[in-house]
Amino acid sequence: MASLELRKAWSAMTDFEIKDLISEKGVKVSLLNTQNRHFKISGKVRDVELYATTGTVNAAKHENLKPVTAKEMKPHRAILRAVSIADIGH
Repeated sequence: MASLELRKAWSAMTDFEIKDLISEKGVKVSLLNTQNRHFKISGKVRDVELYATTGTVNAAKHENLKPVTAKEMKPHRAILRAVSIADIGH
């Protein structure tokens, strides 16, 4: 379970701020669920899911790429990681 410090870091950012930070990186982003702040990021290589309540980044297996999961990441690191996975694949 995500720590209180981590949840506070995520809750300090609005959905619009998160969406803008991701969009600035040149990928498509959509908010799938406002309750658990579930974002879908679509890059050049594959789609990535970001849960902005727990800092979880998840990408399913895609062609020859292995699935990726990273948990309890702080906001800016999680956003960079999600964009990297979406654009490069890993």
